[in-house]
Amino acid sequence: MNYPVEIKISLLSDVVAVVLMIAILIMTHRNRWRGNIESKVFKGLVWNVILDAVFSAASYGMRYQTFPAAESIEITSKFLLEVVSFTLGFFWLMFVDVMLFHSPDHLRRKFKVALIPVVIAIVLLTVNLFTGILYTFDSDLVYSGTWLNGIFEGFQFAYFILAFYVLLDFEKKHGKLHSLNVKPFLIPFLCGMFVTVFLHCTVLALGCAVGIISLFLSLHKRIRFISDENGFYNSEYLEYLKFLAEQGRFSFGSAIVFEDINCSGEMGILLRNELPDGAELIHVSGGEYLMITGLSKRSRLKMLCELVGDAVAEFNAEHKNNMIALKTKFRIRRGEEGLAGFLEELKAQSREED
Repeated sequence: MNYPVEIKISLLSDVVAVVLMIAILIMTHRNRWRGNIESKVFKGLVWNVILDAVFSAASYGMRYQTFPAAESIEITSKFLLEVVSFTLGFFWLMFVDVMLFHSPDHLRRKFKVALIPVVIAIVLLTVNLFTGILYTFDSDLVYSGTWLNGIFEGFQFAYFILAFYVLLDFEKKHGKLHSLNVKPFLIPFLCGMFVTVFLHCTVLALGCAVGIISLFLSLHKRIRFISDENGFYNSEYLEYLKFLAEQGRFSFGSAIVFEDINCSGEMGILLRNELPDGAELIHVSGGEYLMITGLSKRSRLKMLCELVGDAVAEFNAEHKNNMIALKTKFRIRRGEEGLAGFLEELKAQSREED
């Protein structure tokens, strides 16, 4: 097939993007980072880029083709490419959310609302198949967008803008981020978008693929803190938080110890669902979990413990053969107390109560 240079570049970049994302899937499968909510959303982002590359290659590959099925393949591929391009921003927003708040419950609350623009986009793209309100194809199967398509494509980036706002708002409330650096993803992504817009060839999937690899490498230190067995942060992560606190890069207001004396294995799941925004949850050992929070008022800590207690009572009512025996204690930070000394005092408090 005698394609123009810009199509050859587009096809090659899409193939490379798929290869890179398959490599990432293999790496995450062999790595500790699997099975938890963060890894699932990350893999959703990876699969989104793979589909984007596949549909992009199919769409660009059909240009200037004259065989009977070319038009149908082009129309279908372009439709799916637009849908996937929209969901890319959605998955990025979900990934930022889960990496900041580490809470499946928080993610579920945001998921349905955040999905609404994707549903609207699918409806508009379906209407476009019959009306051409967004884009049409010429005799060479090259599409041209209408003025409405410009607005439509602009909304594809609303998710990225919203994710940026969430990051800024989180930093404003909780201080400088130590758990997520978005630059490794955004810089290659923006470069890919720039080339796609101004040079008449698409390398957007490749830009996303390079960004995801850079993001994965930047998260590698964090991944080693995640337990293979249950997907929770391990005691090594606690040492890392102490190091960050000493450098002034991590702030806290209190800590709560939740202990399931029966070690039923279900305590951690319940705690994840009640995890406050910005809190860190660490599996210490057995049925013991440490939650470090930004809360500094006794009333709010008691309320949080009551919420966990209610969740445990509900669980026990439904699981008579695997009940949780909950024991809870908490301590509020005094002044500029360091995290290491603070936790030693919490341990001493626990020994006195025992």
